[in-house]
Amino acid sequence: MLDQALSDFNLTPDIETGIGSWSVQDITRMIQTGFTKHNGQSLPVMPWPSYANIHSDDVNAIAAYLKSLPAVKHK
Repeated sequence: MLDQALSDFNLTPDIETGIGSWSVQDITRMIQTGFTKHNGQSLPVMPWPSYANIHSDDVNAIAAYLKSLPAVKHK
């Protein structure tokens, strides 16, 4: 049983509510280890173990794509 409520995460580069202040390295770390920029652990709904060994070119491309999206403020 979860001790906390699940909530969605804004993957757009909005500075206030998304990953706009995250570096590419912060994003790749989250994708591959499940740890956020602030050293929080993601919940199992983020399947980071499946991405742990993804090639660095691929994970960097994912991070660059996420940074290229239009910023959307999370409500």
